[in-house]
Amino acid sequence: MSTGFFSHSLCRDHEMGAGHPECPERLAAIEMRLRASGLFEQLVHRQAPQVERTDLLRAHDGLLLAQVQE
Repeated sequence: MSTGFFSHSLCRDHEMGAGHPECPERLAAIEMRLRASGLFEQLVHRQAPQVERTDLLRAHDGLLLAQVQE
């Protein structure tokens, strides 16, 4: 059994605003800690695919998605 690590280089460009926990610095800190612990090399690395609308609707309201698309 193995553990996958899904990411994409574009995630490092995703800025949600000051103080938001979803930020490029958090991703860098996670990767740095995984490397320091030796776990990074044990993970199966995959590039995250572009999300499908049906997947977004599993976690977000359709009205919210419509607002974001506008």
